[in-house]
Amino acid sequence: MAFTLDYRQSGFSEQELNTAATPLASYLQYLIQSPEPFMQLSADAVSSPVQEVILIGIGGSSLGAAAVAQALGVNQRLFVVDVLDTQCFQDLRQHMETIHSQERTVKYIIASKSGSTLEIVANFSLFQSIAKQFDPAWKDRTVIITEQDSPLWKYADQEKISHAAVPKEVAGRFSIFTPMGLLPLASLGIDVAAFIRGAKNILSACLNNDLKSNPAAWSAAAAYLNVSKGRAIHTFFEFDKRLEGLGYFWRQLIAESLAKDHKGITPIVCTAADLHSMLQRYMDGPSDTYTIFAHAASDSGVSISSGLMEALAGKTIGELSTAIFDIVIGAFVSKQLPHGRIQFSAIDAESVGAFMMFLMMQTIFIAKLMGVNPFDQPGVEGYKQEINKKFGL
Repeated sequence: MAFTLDYRQSGFSEQELNTAATPLASYLQYLIQSPEPFMQLSADAVSSPVQEVILIGIGGSSLGAAAVAQALGVNQRLFVVDVLDTQCFQDLRQHMETIHSQERTVKYIIASKSGSTLEIVANFSLFQSIAKQFDPAWKDRTVIITEQDSPLWKYADQEKISHAAVPKEVAGRFSIFTPMGLLPLASLGIDVAAFIRGAKNILSACLNNDLKSNPAAWSAAAAYLNVSKGRAIHTFFEFDKRLEGLGYFWRQLIAESLAKDHKGITPIVCTAADLHSMLQRYMDGPSDTYTIFAHAASDSGVSISSGLMEALAGKTIGELSTAIFDIVIGAFVSKQLPHGRIQFSAIDAESVGAFMMFLMMQTIFIAKLMGVNPFDQPGVEGYKQEINKKFGL
């Protein structure tokens, strides 16, 4: 794998992890015989790469693509409209004006699984008011991604706008390997075939009945056992800026999939900047937290010049970052604070695809151990229903 997992400091022995994961064996047989829809992968999303992508969505319809774009360093070419906000509207207007004044190629993607989410529908309408001013042919550059026969699907038919279907049975947060995620990635020129290949490879490992060789089963067991010991706050602590969006992707998976029947995990995302704030809480605060550290082996070769601090002269950014990471891990070990480690040997389309599939499989395994359904979101649906009732959507 392009990333390795280390749960030796999770707070539990190998035997305890294996015992906790044992109930997953029968579930694995079920998944092998009847795969969940998001596990049925194909790289059939076709889109010519463009210089800029504007993506209107929210939650699962935009988080995944944004995470991949950040991990692979193309996020500057992806403008995501995911809040209904005056400043966001003004930023979108300025961005579109810049794109067209510079004659950059662009694709507009409107992604809404239900096709009736208030924020997306409203932002799509606001987008059109801007597009008519700067790009009269905007419809030719637009793709709507939604369920068949949804309000947006019918609108696309009516207005002769290109549209692609997202499977009704796939929850939005699990849709990165459907057109919902693949079309934006292909439009950004990302190697979708490699992205899918990575997902397929890790999926095989996550369906392995030998639980000790199953990365998602063991990671799920570590998470579940920590919750059982009162450590229900889990932190994704990344030490590489490229991994930050993947942390938010993980946060949605954990929060929306597991919080049912007064059970669940509170997911927190931290970056290396939080060493000067949140680290104090983890080191000397309540013993209610399990931390997953994520680090990537990379080095630009850029080094510190001499003059200010001679002890740092000649040290590269990568050397200093790795040293800080190792020292933090050492502090956690010395205090016996439960944690796991994820180490990337490379961050590319294949490794990111593998990691996102791993996170999804880990989530459904935790849900199985907790006894909750990972694929619904009744709390969110309740809020949506009230919104729809209020505005007659």
